[in-house]
Formats: sequence, structure tokens, C-alpha cells
Amino acid sequence: MPPLSNQSNLKINISGLIQIEEKLVISSLKRSEDKENLHILRLYNPTEKTLEKCTLGLNFPYKKVYLVKLNEEKIQELEKLTFEIKPFEILTFGIEI
Repeated sequence: MPPLSNQSNLKINISGLIQIEEKLVISSLKRSEDKENLHILRLYNPTEKTLEKCTLGLNFPYKKVYLVKLNEEKIQELEKLTFEIKPFEILTFGIEI
């Protein structure tokens, strides 16, 4: 399995399923605690810079993607999988399959 963090400006590919870019780290990928068809992906920005125009690539069938709180409560549905992440911020996504 490829490394989960990306120490260069190249995209990384997690077993061909998830692609992230910049210097993001995947800190968690798991099934939701209470929703069977929802999977939780947490991304972390370990840098001291805001990373703009980050793209999340999901190379598998999914219905919807949400920005969610750490407790997995939905905040909003995402139309595009492009986002900004602040220094040392954790973003949590809910992926409905």
C-alpha cells in the first residue's frame, strides 16, 4: 500500500481508490459509526500554510459527499470535491455509497 502522507507536491494514490494532492495526510478512513452506507474520510493539513484548491479524487462509485463534523453529523453536501484547508486543520468528509 502506498504511504498515507504526501511529502512532495505529487499526487498520491491510496490503492487506486482515493487521490489527494499537496501535502495532505489521510488520518482516517472508516465506516460511519451509525450509518451503514456512509464512510468517513479525515484529511489533515500538517503544514503552516493554507492549502487552496485541493482536490479529492474518489475512484469508486459513490452517491454523495458531505462535509461532516468530527461526530459525523452532516454539515453540507458538496457539489465539487475541491476545497481549502487551513494550517493544522482536520477536514472530515462523509462519503455516501
